[in-house]
Amino acid sequence: MNNYKQRFYGEVITKCNEVIAYNPQNKFLNKYYLLKAFAISKTSPGNVEAIASPLQDLYKLSPDSEEGIQAKMYLDKLYAGGSIVDPDQGTNQTTDSPYKVDYAAQHFLFLLYQRMAMVLKFPK
Repeated sequence: MNNYKQRFYGEVITKCNEVIAYNPQNKFLNKYYLLKAFAISKTSPGNVEAIASPLQDLYKLSPDSEEGIQAKMYLDKLYAGGSIVDPDQGTNQTTDSPYKVDYAAQHFLFLLYQRMAMVLKFPK
């Protein structure tokens, strides 16, 4: 869950795939299907087929469970043109950084070699 909160959606999908494939008796298996669908919707928004796949699998596996009912609800919402997750708010993960670029400042490039370090200074 931490990976999802930190927006490491690819890692979340990989972990969900592992649990689904290799641990089918996991008591949280249904939740892994939902989490996988949520992560896919973050990495591939608008890709209805990819997002729907784990939801369909979950609904086939356990239609009467709480998660199966949620999967059906999300499938209906998805097929009606909606999204199953809200867009990320407040941050743009591709451009936000704690580091700020000062183009007027001097910049340095460090090259490390075995047993030797070299510093190159570039003019402005």
